[in-house]
Amino acid sequence: MVLAAALGACTSPWDPERDGSVDSWFPDAGGDAYEEPLYEPPECTGDDDCDDGNACTRDGCVEGACTNEPFTGQAFTEPDVQVTDHPYHVGAVSTSWTGATVGIAWTDGRDGGCRELGLVACNTEVFFNRLSGAAEVLDADIRLSGTEVESSLYALRWTGTLHLAMWLEWDRSTTNAPWIARVDPTGHDVGSEVGPGTVERDAFSPAVAWTGSEIALTWIGGSWGSSEPNELHLTRFTPDGTEIADTVLVSDSELSWSSHILVWTGSELAMTYSVSNDHFLGRFTPDGTMVDEMEFRFYSAHGWISGIVWTGSEFGLFYRGALGVEDSCPDTYCNNLNFRRLASDASYVGEFAQITDNHRDLYLTDVLWTGSEWGVSWYRETAWGYESWLTRLGPDGVRVDEALRLRDPSPVEWTGGASVVAWRGQRAGEWNVFENVVGRCA
Repeated sequence: MVLAAALGACTSPWDPERDGSVDSWFPDAGGDAYEEPLYEPPECTGDDDCDDGNACTRDGCVEGACTNEPFTGQAFTEPDVQVTDHPYHVGAVSTSWTGATVGIAWTDGRDGGCRELGLVACNTEVFFNRLSGAAEVLDADIRLSGTEVESSLYALRWTGTLHLAMWLEWDRSTTNAPWIARVDPTGHDVGSEVGPGTVERDAFSPAVAWTGSEIALTWIGGSWGSSEPNELHLTRFTPDGTEIADTVLVSDSELSWSSHILVWTGSELAMTYSVSNDHFLGRFTPDGTMVDEMEFRFYSAHGWISGIVWTGSEFGLFYRGALGVEDSCPDTYCNNLNFRRLASDASYVGEFAQITDNHRDLYLTDVLWTGSEWGVSWYRETAWGYESWLTRLGPDGVRVDEALRLRDPSPVEWTGGASVVAWRGQRAGEWNVFENVVGRCA
Protein backbone atom coordinates (compact mmCIF):
# COMPACT_ATOMS: atom_id res chain seq x y z
CA MET A 1 0.00 0.00 0.00
CA VAL A 2 2.85 2.40 0.72
CA LEU A 3 4.42 1.68 -2.67
CA ALA A 4 1.13 2.19 -4.45
CA ALA A 5 0.65 5.49 -2.70
CA ALA A 6 4.12 6.60 -3.64
CA LEU A 7 3.57 5.66 -7.27
CA GLY A 8 0.26 7.37 -7.26
CA ALA A 9 1.95 10.56 -6.11
CA CYS A 10 4.17 10.54 -9.26
CA THR A 11 2.81 12.33 -12.27
CA SER A 12 3.84 11.73 -15.86
CA PRO A 13 5.79 14.54 -17.54
CA TRP A 14 3.93 13.88 -20.75
CA ASP A 15 1.62 16.68 -21.71
CA PRO A 16 0.04 16.45 -25.14
CA GLU A 17 -0.47 20.23 -25.16
CA ARG A 18 3.22 20.93 -25.06
CA ASP A 19 4.93 21.48 -28.48
CA GLY A 20 8.06 19.46 -27.70
CA SER A 21 10.43 22.45 -27.56
CA VAL A 22 13.00 22.86 -24.80
CA ASP A 23 11.14 25.92 -23.55
CA SER A 24 7.85 24.05 -23.35
CA TRP A 25 9.44 21.30 -21.33
CA PHE A 26 11.42 23.61 -19.09
CA PRO A 27 9.50 26.92 -19.08
CA ASP A 28 11.61 28.35 -16.26
CA ALA A 29 15.05 27.47 -17.84
CA GLY A 30 17.12 30.39 -19.13
CA GLY A 31 19.73 30.58 -21.96
CA ASP A 32 19.86 29.15 -25.47
CA ALA A 33 19.15 25.58 -26.36
CA TYR A 34 22.21 23.28 -26.98
CA GLU A 35 22.67 22.17 -30.56
CA GLU A 36 25.02 19.27 -31.47
CA PRO A 37 27.67 20.51 -34.00
CA LEU A 38 27.78 18.72 -37.37
CA TYR A 39 30.81 16.38 -37.91
CA GLU A 40 33.26 17.74 -40.49
CA PRO A 41 35.79 15.16 -41.75
CA PRO A 42 39.47 16.22 -42.01
CA GLU A 43 40.70 17.53 -45.35
CA CYS A 44 43.35 14.79 -45.48
CA THR A 45 44.63 11.76 -43.63
CA GLY A 46 48.01 11.50 -45.37
CA ASP A 47 50.38 13.40 -47.67
CA ASP A 48 49.05 11.57 -50.75
CA ASP A 49 45.67 13.24 -50.23
CA CYS A 50 47.25 16.66 -50.76
CA ASP A 51 48.82 16.30 -54.22
CA ASP A 52 47.95 19.52 -56.06
CA GLY A 53 49.44 18.36 -59.36
CA ASN A 54 52.31 20.86 -59.11
CA ALA A 55 55.75 19.19 -59.13
CA CYS A 56 57.30 22.26 -57.51
CA THR A 57 55.35 22.18 -54.25
CA ARG A 58 55.93 20.01 -51.23
CA ASP A 59 52.59 18.41 -50.46
CA GLY A 60 51.82 17.48 -46.87
CA CYS A 61 49.01 16.74 -44.44
CA VAL A 62 49.32 18.53 -41.09
CA GLU A 63 46.65 17.91 -38.45
CA GLY A 64 44.09 17.04 -41.12
CA ALA A 65 44.78 20.08 -43.31
CA CYS A 66 46.73 20.14 -46.61
CA THR A 67 49.82 22.25 -47.11
CA ASN A 68 51.38 22.89 -50.52
CA GLU A 69 54.59 24.84 -50.02
CA PRO A 70 56.63 26.00 -53.07
CA PHE A 71 60.28 24.96 -53.05
CA THR A 72 63.45 25.41 -55.08
CA GLY A 73 65.37 22.36 -56.26
CA GLN A 74 65.08 19.12 -58.23
CA ALA A 75 61.74 17.43 -58.85
CA PHE A 76 60.04 14.94 -61.16
CA THR A 77 58.19 17.14 -63.63
CA GLU A 78 55.89 14.54 -65.21
CA PRO A 79 54.05 11.37 -64.19
CA ASP A 80 56.14 8.19 -64.45
CA VAL A 81 56.13 6.56 -67.90
CA GLN A 82 56.06 2.77 -68.21
CA VAL A 83 58.48 1.70 -70.95
CA THR A 84 57.95 -2.07 -70.96
CA ASP A 85 55.00 -4.42 -70.59
CA HIS A 86 56.87 -7.69 -70.19
CA PRO A 87 57.27 -8.23 -66.43
CA TYR A 88 59.39 -11.36 -66.72
CA HIS A 89 62.72 -11.13 -64.91
CA VAL A 90 63.34 -7.46 -65.84
CA GLY A 91 66.98 -6.61 -65.09
CA ALA A 92 69.57 -3.87 -65.49
CA VAL A 93 68.72 -0.58 -67.24
CA SER A 94 71.09 1.83 -69.03
CA THR A 95 70.56 5.05 -71.03
CA SER A 96 72.35 7.32 -73.54
CA TRP A 97 71.51 10.74 -75.01
CA THR A 98 71.97 11.54 -78.71
CA GLY A 99 71.20 15.25 -78.53
CA ALA A 100 67.64 14.61 -79.70
CA THR A 101 66.44 11.35 -78.14
CA VAL A 102 67.28 9.08 -75.22
CA GLY A 103 68.34 5.52 -75.96
CA ILE A 104 67.33 3.01 -73.31
CA ALA A 105 68.44 -0.63 -73.00
CA TRP A 106 67.49 -3.29 -70.47
CA THR A 107 67.18 -7.04 -70.02
CA ASP A 108 64.01 -9.07 -69.62
CA GLY A 109 62.95 -12.68 -70.04
CA ARG A 110 60.03 -12.44 -72.45
CA ASP A 111 61.81 -14.69 -74.98
CA GLY A 112 63.66 -16.85 -72.49
CA GLY A 113 60.89 -18.87 -70.92
CA CYS A 114 60.73 -16.75 -67.75
CA ARG A 115 56.95 -16.77 -67.71
CA GLU A 116 56.66 -20.50 -68.19
CA LEU A 117 59.77 -21.77 -66.38
CA GLY A 118 60.16 -19.33 -63.52
CA LEU A 119 63.07 -17.03 -62.76
CA VAL A 120 65.66 -19.69 -61.97
CA ALA A 121 65.42 -21.71 -65.17
CA CYS A 122 64.96 -18.89 -67.70
CA ASN A 123 67.26 -16.66 -69.78
CA THR A 124 67.24 -12.88 -70.09
CA GLU A 125 67.95 -10.98 -73.32
CA VAL A 126 68.92 -7.37 -74.12
CA PHE A 127 66.31 -5.00 -75.60
CA PHE A 128 66.40 -1.38 -76.82
CA ASN A 129 64.02 1.50 -77.42
CA ARG A 130 64.08 5.29 -77.81
CA LEU A 131 62.50 8.00 -75.68
CA SER A 132 61.88 11.65 -76.43
CA GLY A 133 63.45 14.29 -74.20
CA ALA A 134 59.99 14.63 -72.63
CA ALA A 135 60.03 10.91 -71.67
CA GLU A 136 57.72 9.54 -74.40
CA VAL A 137 58.29 6.05 -75.79
CA LEU A 138 58.97 6.41 -79.53
CA ASP A 139 59.26 2.91 -81.01
CA ALA A 140 58.53 -0.75 -80.56
CA ASP A 141 61.16 -2.66 -78.56
CA ILE A 142 63.94 -4.34 -80.52
CA ARG A 143 65.97 -7.30 -79.28
CA LEU A 144 69.76 -6.90 -79.48
CA SER A 145 71.20 -10.14 -78.07
CA GLY A 146 70.81 -13.01 -80.46
CA THR A 147 71.50 -16.24 -78.63
CA GLU A 148 69.33 -18.41 -76.42
CA VAL A 149 71.54 -18.03 -73.34
CA GLU A 150 71.42 -15.58 -70.46
CA SER A 151 72.62 -12.04 -71.19
CA SER A 152 73.45 -9.38 -68.58
CA LEU A 153 73.49 -5.73 -69.68
CA TYR A 154 76.33 -3.51 -68.41
CA ALA A 155 76.27 -0.25 -70.39
CA LEU A 156 74.76 1.84 -73.18
CA ARG A 157 77.02 4.54 -74.68
CA TRP A 158 76.58 7.12 -77.48
CA THR A 159 79.43 7.65 -79.96
CA GLY A 160 77.99 10.63 -81.82
CA THR A 161 76.54 8.39 -84.54
CA LEU A 162 75.74 5.08 -82.83
CA HIS A 163 74.49 3.64 -79.56
CA LEU A 164 76.77 0.92 -78.17
CA ALA A 165 74.96 -1.63 -75.98
CA MET A 166 77.40 -3.90 -74.14
CA TRP A 167 76.59 -7.07 -72.22
CA LEU A 168 78.00 -10.38 -71.03
CA GLU A 169 76.70 -13.68 -72.36
CA TRP A 170 77.03 -16.59 -70.01
CA ASP A 171 77.22 -19.44 -72.50
CA ARG A 172 78.30 -18.10 -75.91
CA SER A 173 81.21 -20.56 -75.66
CA THR A 174 82.74 -22.47 -72.80
CA THR A 175 83.53 -19.16 -71.08
CA ASN A 176 81.60 -15.94 -70.45
CA ALA A 177 82.30 -13.26 -73.06
CA PRO A 178 81.42 -9.59 -73.61
CA TRP A 179 79.49 -8.49 -76.72
CA ILE A 180 78.43 -5.18 -78.25
CA ALA A 181 75.45 -4.27 -80.44
CA ARG A 182 75.41 -1.08 -82.51
CA VAL A 183 72.14 0.86 -82.88
CA ASP A 184 71.67 3.88 -85.16
CA PRO A 185 69.90 7.13 -84.09
CA THR A 186 66.57 5.91 -85.52
CA GLY A 187 66.58 2.85 -83.28
CA HIS A 188 67.67 0.17 -85.78
CA ASP A 189 70.45 -2.28 -85.02
CA VAL A 190 73.42 -2.11 -87.38
CA GLY A 191 75.12 -5.30 -88.50
CA SER A 192 75.88 -8.22 -86.23
CA GLU A 193 77.15 -8.22 -82.67
CA VAL A 194 80.86 -7.59 -82.17
CA GLY A 195 83.15 -8.98 -79.50
CA PRO A 196 86.44 -10.75 -78.87
CA GLY A 197 84.97 -14.13 -79.69
CA THR A 198 86.03 -17.07 -77.57
CA VAL A 199 88.04 -15.93 -74.57
CA GLU A 200 90.38 -18.21 -72.66
CA ARG A 201 89.01 -17.37 -69.22
CA ASP A 202 85.65 -16.13 -67.97
CA ALA A 203 85.10 -12.40 -68.54
CA PHE A 204 83.61 -10.10 -65.92
CA SER A 205 83.50 -6.35 -65.14
CA PRO A 206 83.31 -5.29 -68.83
CA ALA A 207 83.39 -1.62 -69.90
CA VAL A 208 83.15 0.20 -73.25
CA ALA A 209 84.19 3.63 -74.54
CA TRP A 210 84.34 5.54 -77.84
CA THR A 211 87.69 7.15 -78.70
CA GLY A 212 86.42 9.26 -81.57
CA SER A 213 87.41 6.68 -84.16
CA GLU A 214 87.37 3.30 -82.40
CA ILE A 215 85.30 1.22 -80.00
CA ALA A 216 87.38 0.22 -76.95
CA LEU A 217 86.21 -2.78 -74.91
CA THR A 218 87.84 -3.87 -71.65
CA TRP A 219 87.14 -6.72 -69.27
CA ILE A 220 88.78 -8.77 -66.55
CA GLY A 221 89.63 -12.31 -67.51
CA GLY A 222 89.79 -14.80 -64.69
CA SER A 223 87.91 -17.22 -62.50
CA TRP A 224 86.51 -16.69 -59.05
CA GLY A 225 88.57 -18.62 -56.52
CA SER A 226 91.30 -19.45 -59.05
CA SER A 227 94.98 -19.25 -58.03
CA GLU A 228 95.77 -17.60 -61.37
CA PRO A 229 95.75 -13.77 -61.47
CA ASN A 230 92.75 -11.93 -62.89
CA GLU A 231 93.99 -9.83 -65.83
CA LEU A 232 92.72 -6.65 -67.53
CA HIS A 233 92.21 -7.09 -71.28
CA LEU A 234 91.51 -4.63 -74.12
CA THR A 235 90.23 -5.12 -77.64
CA ARG A 236 89.32 -2.47 -80.26
CA PHE A 237 86.91 -2.29 -83.19
CA THR A 238 86.20 0.07 -86.04
CA PRO A 239 82.70 1.62 -86.21
CA ASP A 240 81.66 -1.08 -88.69
CA GLY A 241 82.60 -3.79 -86.17
CA THR A 242 85.94 -4.92 -87.59
CA GLU A 243 88.45 -5.95 -84.92
CA ILE A 244 91.51 -3.71 -85.24
CA ALA A 245 94.10 -5.91 -83.54
CA ASP A 246 94.32 -8.93 -81.32
CA THR A 247 93.20 -8.61 -77.73
CA VAL A 248 96.00 -7.18 -75.60
CA LEU A 249 96.86 -7.58 -71.94
CA VAL A 250 96.77 -4.19 -70.20
CA SER A 251 97.61 -5.40 -66.70
CA ASP A 252 98.47 -8.83 -65.34
CA SER A 253 98.09 -7.74 -61.73
CA GLU A 254 95.75 -9.69 -59.46
CA LEU A 255 92.73 -7.53 -60.23
CA SER A 256 89.74 -8.22 -58.03
CA TRP A 257 87.40 -5.70 -59.61
CA SER A 258 87.18 -2.93 -62.21
CA SER A 259 84.64 -0.18 -62.79
CA HIS A 260 82.08 -0.51 -65.55
CA ILE A 261 82.98 3.08 -66.53
CA LEU A 262 85.75 3.48 -69.13
CA VAL A 263 86.48 7.04 -70.30
CA TRP A 264 88.42 8.59 -73.19
CA THR A 265 90.37 11.79 -72.53
CA GLY A 266 91.31 12.57 -76.12
CA SER A 267 94.63 10.73 -75.91
CA GLU A 268 94.23 8.04 -73.23
CA LEU A 269 91.72 5.55 -71.85
CA ALA A 270 91.16 5.58 -68.10
CA MET A 271 89.26 3.51 -65.54
CA THR A 272 89.31 2.62 -61.85
CA TYR A 273 90.08 -0.87 -60.57
CA SER A 274 91.36 -2.66 -57.50
CA VAL A 275 94.22 -5.03 -56.85
CA SER A 276 93.39 -6.87 -53.63
CA ASN A 277 92.41 -3.97 -51.35
CA ASP A 278 94.52 -1.36 -53.15
CA HIS A 279 92.63 0.93 -55.53
CA PHE A 280 93.92 2.60 -58.68
CA LEU A 281 93.08 4.96 -61.49
CA GLY A 282 94.79 3.42 -64.51
CA ARG A 283 95.56 5.36 -67.69
CA PHE A 284 96.60 3.58 -70.88
CA THR A 285 96.94 4.30 -74.59
CA PRO A 286 94.45 2.92 -77.14
CA ASP A 287 96.84 0.08 -77.96
CA GLY A 288 96.84 -1.02 -74.32
CA THR A 289 100.18 0.41 -73.15
CA MET A 290 99.91 1.39 -69.47
CA VAL A 291 100.82 5.07 -68.95
CA ASP A 292 100.37 5.34 -65.19
CA GLU A 293 98.58 3.82 -62.20
CA MET A 294 97.60 6.31 -59.50
CA GLU A 295 96.72 4.72 -56.16
CA PHE A 296 93.98 6.30 -54.08
CA ARG A 297 93.05 5.16 -50.59
CA PHE A 298 89.85 3.74 -49.26
CA TYR A 299 88.94 2.36 -45.88
CA SER A 300 88.42 -1.42 -45.81
CA ALA A 301 87.56 -3.77 -48.66
CA HIS A 302 84.25 -1.97 -49.16
CA GLY A 303 86.02 0.91 -50.92
CA TRP A 304 85.92 -0.56 -54.41
CA ILE A 305 82.69 1.23 -55.32
CA SER A 306 83.99 3.99 -57.60
CA GLY A 307 83.67 5.64 -61.00
CA ILE A 308 85.12 8.49 -63.02
CA VAL A 309 83.94 11.18 -65.43
CA TRP A 310 86.05 13.17 -67.91
CA THR A 311 85.02 16.80 -68.35
CA GLY A 312 87.29 17.62 -71.28
CA SER A 313 90.06 18.93 -69.03
CA GLU A 314 89.99 16.94 -65.78
CA PHE A 315 88.62 13.84 -64.06
CA GLY A 316 85.86 13.68 -61.49
CA LEU A 317 86.47 10.71 -59.18
CA PHE A 318 83.52 9.39 -57.16
CA TYR A 319 84.23 6.73 -54.58
CA ARG A 320 82.84 5.10 -51.47
CA GLY A 321 85.19 4.81 -48.55
CA ALA A 322 86.97 6.91 -45.97
CA LEU A 323 86.25 10.56 -45.29
CA GLY A 324 89.14 11.63 -47.49
CA VAL A 325 91.43 10.10 -50.07
CA GLU A 326 94.43 10.34 -47.74
CA ASP A 327 92.57 9.69 -44.47
CA SER A 328 91.57 6.52 -42.70
CA CYS A 329 88.05 6.20 -41.41
CA PRO A 330 87.52 6.03 -37.64
CA ASP A 331 84.29 4.07 -37.91
CA THR A 332 83.94 0.56 -39.33
CA TYR A 333 80.70 1.61 -41.02
CA CYS A 334 81.99 4.89 -42.40
CA ASN A 335 81.25 4.18 -46.06
CA ASN A 336 80.29 7.58 -47.37
CA LEU A 337 80.18 8.67 -51.00
CA ASN A 338 82.97 11.17 -51.71
CA PHE A 339 84.24 13.21 -54.64
CA ARG A 340 87.67 14.33 -55.80
CA ARG A 341 88.88 16.30 -58.84
CA LEU A 342 91.98 15.11 -60.67
CA ALA A 343 94.05 16.74 -63.39
CA SER A 344 94.72 14.91 -66.66
CA ASP A 345 97.89 13.44 -65.12
CA ALA A 346 95.80 12.21 -62.14
CA SER A 347 97.27 14.76 -59.68
CA TYR A 348 94.83 16.16 -57.12
CA VAL A 349 92.96 19.39 -57.81
CA GLY A 350 91.38 21.20 -54.85
CA GLU A 351 89.95 19.44 -51.82
CA PHE A 352 87.84 16.32 -51.54
CA ALA A 353 84.09 16.72 -50.95
CA GLN A 354 81.91 14.40 -48.89
CA ILE A 355 78.54 13.80 -50.56
CA THR A 356 76.71 11.51 -48.12
CA ASP A 357 76.72 11.28 -44.35
CA ASN A 358 77.20 7.96 -42.57
CA HIS A 359 75.55 5.64 -45.07
CA ARG A 360 76.06 1.91 -44.85
CA ASP A 361 75.91 -0.49 -47.81
CA LEU A 362 75.99 2.32 -50.35
CA TYR A 363 76.43 1.66 -54.08
CA LEU A 364 77.21 4.05 -56.90
CA THR A 365 74.67 3.91 -59.77
CA ASP A 366 75.75 6.60 -62.26
CA VAL A 367 77.90 9.72 -62.61
CA LEU A 368 77.82 12.47 -65.24
CA TRP A 369 79.12 15.93 -66.19
CA THR A 370 76.63 18.44 -67.63
CA GLY A 371 79.19 21.00 -68.77
CA SER A 372 78.82 23.06 -65.60
CA GLU A 373 77.79 20.61 -62.86
CA TRP A 374 78.36 17.04 -61.70
CA GLY A 375 75.49 14.63 -61.25
CA VAL A 376 75.66 11.46 -59.20
CA SER A 377 73.06 8.83 -58.33
CA TRP A 378 73.47 6.14 -55.72
CA TYR A 379 71.45 3.72 -53.66
CA ARG A 380 71.71 2.01 -50.32
CA GLU A 381 70.19 -1.12 -48.88
CA THR A 382 67.80 -0.80 -45.96
CA ALA A 383 65.75 -3.24 -43.94
CA TRP A 384 62.72 -2.47 -46.17
CA GLY A 385 64.44 -2.40 -49.58
CA TYR A 386 66.45 0.19 -51.49
CA GLU A 387 66.68 3.95 -51.14
CA SER A 388 67.97 5.66 -54.28
CA TRP A 389 69.05 9.30 -54.61
CA LEU A 390 70.24 11.86 -57.16
CA THR A 391 72.20 14.99 -56.33
CA ARG A 392 73.87 17.84 -58.23
CA LEU A 393 77.30 19.20 -57.39
CA GLY A 394 78.99 22.40 -58.45
CA PRO A 395 82.35 22.23 -60.25
CA ASP A 396 84.11 22.14 -56.86
CA GLY A 397 81.99 19.23 -55.60
CA VAL A 398 79.75 21.28 -53.30
CA ARG A 399 76.08 20.30 -53.39
CA VAL A 400 73.84 22.59 -55.41
CA ASP A 401 70.50 21.14 -54.20
CA GLU A 402 69.11 18.72 -51.70
CA ALA A 403 69.31 15.13 -52.90
CA LEU A 404 66.21 13.98 -54.78
CA ARG A 405 64.72 10.62 -53.75
CA LEU A 406 64.45 8.39 -56.83
CA ARG A 407 62.07 5.49 -57.31
CA ASP A 408 64.71 2.72 -57.50
CA PRO A 409 68.41 2.48 -58.38
CA SER A 410 68.45 4.61 -61.55
CA PRO A 411 70.94 5.52 -64.27
CA VAL A 412 70.80 9.22 -65.18
CA GLU A 413 71.16 10.90 -68.59
CA TRP A 414 71.64 14.65 -69.04
CA THR A 415 69.71 16.06 -72.03
CA GLY A 416 71.03 19.60 -71.89
CA GLY A 417 68.16 21.07 -69.90
CA ALA A 418 66.95 18.27 -67.67
CA SER A 419 67.90 14.77 -66.56
CA VAL A 420 66.11 11.61 -67.65
CA VAL A 421 66.16 8.77 -65.15
CA ALA A 422 65.12 5.18 -65.81
CA TRP A 423 64.69 2.29 -63.45
CA ARG A 424 63.40 -1.21 -62.92
CA GLY A 425 60.36 -0.87 -60.70
CA GLN A 426 57.32 -2.72 -59.45
CA ARG A 427 53.69 -1.76 -59.96
CA ALA A 428 50.74 -3.95 -58.96
CA GLY A 429 53.11 -6.83 -58.24
CA GLU A 430 54.78 -6.77 -61.68
CA TRP A 431 58.31 -5.58 -62.54
CA ASN A 432 58.80 -3.33 -65.56
CA VAL A 433 61.03 -0.50 -66.80
CA PHE A 434 59.90 3.07 -66.02
CA GLU A 435 61.35 6.52 -66.66
CA ASN A 436 60.74 10.17 -65.87
CA VAL A 437 62.26 13.62 -66.29
CA VAL A 438 63.97 15.45 -63.44
CA GLY A 439 63.70 19.21 -63.80
CA ARG A 440 64.47 22.14 -61.55
CA CYS A 441 61.94 24.22 -59.64
CA ALA A 442 62.90 27.89 -59.52
